[in-house]
Amino acid sequence: MIQRTVCFVILICSLYSASAQDSLLTRYGIFGHSLVTSHSADFKWLPQTESCCSGFTGGTSIGYGAGFLFESPFAENLLFGARLTYLHQPFSMSTREQIDNIIVNGVGQKGAFEHKLDGSFSSVSIEPTLSYRVLGTLFVSAGVHIGTMVSSNYSQLQQISEPAGIGTFLDENGNDSRKRTRNEYSGNLPNPLTIISPAISTSIELPLNKQRTMLIVPELIYQIGVTNILKDVNWKTNVLRLGFAIKYSSEKAREIPPPVKEEKKAEQPIIIAEIPKKAERSLDTPPTMQISAVGVEPKGIEVLNPILRIEEFTSTIMTPLLNYIFFAPNSSEILSRYTRLDKNQTESFTPEKVNSPDKLNTYYHILNIIGKRMLQKPSSKITLTGCLNDYAEEKGNLSLARNRAERVKSYIMNVWGISPNRIIVKEQLLPSKPSNVMTTGSKRLNLKKKLFYNFS
Repeated sequence: MIQRTVCFVILICSLYSASAQDSLLTRYGIFGHSLVTSHSADFKWLPQTESCCSGFTGGTSIGYGAGFLFESPFAENLLFGARLTYLHQPFSMSTREQIDNIIVNGVGQKGAFEHKLDGSFSSVSIEPTLSYRVLGTLFVSAGVHIGTMVSSNYSQLQQISEPAGIGTFLDENGNDSRKRTRNEYSGNLPNPLTIISPAISTSIELPLNKQRTMLIVPELIYQIGVTNILKDVNWKTNVLRLGFAIKYSSEKAREIPPPVKEEKKAEQPIIIAEIPKKAERSLDTPPTMQISAVGVEPKGIEVLNPILRIEEFTSTIMTPLLNYIFFAPNSSEILSRYTRLDKNQTESFTPEKVNSPDKLNTYYHILNIIGKRMLQKPSSKITLTGCLNDYAEEKGNLSLARNRAERVKSYIMNVWGISPNRIIVKEQLLPSKPSNVMTTGSKRLNLKKKLFYNFS
């Protein structure tokens, strides 16, 4: 099983290691592993137990592991990772020993017995890692496994193995104990220590979707035990972990094109088949050269000594602004035709953007143009005078005239942030130069607020 898994990982690496590289992204995931644990030991018995064996030397067992992972890039081909890992590791050790006093049918004879130690332990660990992209989607990693034992159990005994099925031990008084086992102990492993194991690994990332946000990753990890798992017991573990991880990233991977290699062209030798004879000329006569310039007309005719004409055109749009704002009859609401901004739009507003040949559209920005000019000239002030048509329902209603001026003041203050002491508000009945109140069109001309401003 182990050999097949290793061969599979090597095959995947050979198929995909030459693929195009993707940009590294932050990813999260889970993983699951099969464990092959090699127990390296040199002790006679566990603390709080007794045994007369020559000592346990180790063994091999199969376990499993799983956990969560996080990885984040900090260079083009480097990933920092952290894992929270759970490992379950069984163990089984035995030692065979010859003995001269096995009781068989009441008679002592030579035989053999086994010292056995079986059980398992589980640990939870954190694993900081540093991964380097070697080629394509092939990674090698190095890190450290720092774990603590969270549960354990063991059973220890000595059992007669020869002769098989018969024979008993003598007790401590030299009598037949009528038992084929002795020195039996069980419980939890005593005095566990923090388990520290440097780890190296290799992996290959295979995309599960076109966006490459979901990856399946075959992994091969080897941990080297450098600390004992129990206090005062020489017992270390080396672990080979084989399995898969599922990784997810919320961002779409961007493919990094491979660098373009410049091909050096081989220089072709030039072979001269014949050496020309030197031209005979006088060394006293210097060479001469003549240069002339011509111009080309639109019809394609070449002309000597052409004339270059440089023309420059400038254009300026000047828009006079009407210093009035008109209102609906018996209303102080600013009409919707006047363009108003939100406070966060004032910073990007410039009068030049709205100055166009459409004079009326430029006029509808008058409130914003005044607000911008007052921001640019902090010493400027403005006088707002509200007026009426002084006819029918508006006749003598000076409060309506003032409300019209106050409504404009409120917009300039709240949207453009102009101080109120720079805005003077007045009211009057008819404008200084009123229109004829007897006609409908003229009466509407009186429904206005006049602006007097000084931007000096």
